[in-house]
Amino acid sequence: MTNQQKRELLELTRAAHLALSKVQNSPLFFEVEYSPDLTISDGLSAIEYLAWELAPDPLEHVHER
Repeated sequence: MTNQQKRELLELTRAAHLALSKVQNSPLFFEVEYSPDLTISDGLSAIEYLAWELAPDPLEHVHER
């Protein structure tokens, strides 16, 4: 994978992290009654782990943006 491809994928992980965070913090989300096997927090963790693989520099991680 080229550095450009890594940067593009990292940008997608940032967008995914932002979207999941918005859903998780939405008042509407709390009105939905469901019990998934995986939670939004699990998804956020998966995105963060991917970002760590793509950007070893902690300043580039999604959770710090």
